[in-house]
Amino acid sequence: MIRARGYSLLEVLIAAALLAMAMTLLLGTLARSSEQVRLAGDRSRAGILAQSLLSAPALEGRLQPGRRAGTSPDGLYHWQMDIEPYHDRHGNGADARSMLLSINLTVSWGEARGQQLRWRTLRLAAVEPPA
Repeated sequence: MIRARGYSLLEVLIAAALLAMAMTLLLGTLARSSEQVRLAGDRSRAGILAQSLLSAPALEGRLQPGRRAGTSPDGLYHWQMDIEPYHDRHGNGADARSMLLSINLTVSWGEARGQQLRWRTLRLAAVEPPA
């Protein structure tokens, strides 16, 4: 006679516990992954905004030292641009017809603007001749 054997209650409970632990780890990993994707999207949009600000027609004309600030059209990103004359450690950076300017751009977003990215670049600007 062949004896049929099933699973005991203890084996079923252990299998269910192992499955629950595996699902918990998997869902935790997926939650962290989705957060990373959201952060990457935020940084990407901040980069696109910075690129548009640094290549804007306003920067192509005569740049003046000073501070500019604003908000993205959707209101989610805030930016601040500081423009100042650049002088390297050897005292170089300008001649009679042009001036090297240092541009520092900060784009911030998130709750209380806790997340931010910064860019630094140099731009050569023409000096207006004296009248």
